[in-house]
Amino acid sequence: MEKFAMFHFNHYKKRLQQLDEQQGSLLNQDKLLLILSGSSQLNTAALSTVQKELLQELSRAGYHPVFSNFPYHQQFTYEKSDNVSLLQASCSNINYYWHAVRDKSFQADICRLLKPLLQYRDCVIIAQSQGINLLSILLQQERLIHPLKVFALGPVAHSQLSSSLLDLHVIKGYRDYYSRFLDRHPVQTWTADNHFDYLSNPDVRRIIYDRIKTY
Repeated sequence: MEKFAMFHFNHYKKRLQQLDEQQGSLLNQDKLLLILSGSSQLNTAALSTVQKELLQELSRAGYHPVFSNFPYHQQFTYEKSDNVSLLQASCSNINYYWHAVRDKSFQADICRLLKPLLQYRDCVIIAQSQGINLLSILLQQERLIHPLKVFALGPVAHSQLSSSLLDLHVIKGYRDYYSRFLDRHPVQTWTADNHFDYLSNPDVRRIIYDRIKTY
């Protein structure tokens, strides 16, 4: 099982390495709105139905939604999601987290493919789970030029985000034991959610919408 997971992830990394961040990136305009999370589906960058619904709802505040997860690229499948069990998703996310923290070549691709985001003046990121971990890897290597607005929903991160140009709002659930024990970011809003509930919570949606429409 471990060897299969390693083979699968190495194949995923090879696909990332073949992507040209200058040609085909979906991070290609101002006022971007995107969801960033770790992936339980290495074959696709597709978002779930609830993720797409949230982006569509928030786009009323004047932002352009990106209906893809990382790596946000036209040449990486993002239209159709795979069906995976909760156990498969959990195992995949653990593997993804390990590589994000320890794998230097994977970290390089994270930075390379997220870097186009930094050139735009007005972007909003909704980071779920270890999405905040991917963003911290980028900001350890690259300096923010423009303010970046980030909503971290149940973050799981190896290190804390820190920048004077970062507007970070952390939302964490009392029943989200993953985030409570695997993350040290200060919390701005506590909810009753577990690790999988945030996007379905109307209060969380309202908090995000009310804040981004005032930017």
